[in-house]
Amino acid sequence: MGPVRGHLRRRIYGGYFGAGMGILLLAVMALSLPFEIQELQGLRSVLSLIINMIAALIFVVRGHLIVDAVYMFLIGTLVGGWLGAMLILRLSPNVVRIVIIVVGLVTTVRLAITA
Repeated sequence: MGPVRGHLRRRIYGGYFGAGMGILLLAVMALSLPFEIQELQGLRSVLSLIINMIAALIFVVRGHLIVDAVYMFLIGTLVGGWLGAMLILRLSPNVVRIVIIVVGLVTTVRLAITA
């Protein structure tokens, strides 16, 4: 039940904040699922898409979202996701794990310092 609660918490966090959600999802899935990092990255992409679509729909319906700004985020997300998927297929799983850990640590430290 622990990993399920962990995923639920990340979905709520991701739907509201978005920032760092990918790293959190990868970390929880890497600890709880028996797949290679490339497979987890694909699963993370699908989960992120679903989480963000649901959150965006809620924000649009409630009037808390400027729809024009969404287009820029949509383009950036699609291009970044596509390029990231291409890159992750070319790197070894160990390099990907190291990159994920470093990005997660740098983000955590930066947020802790600036918050």
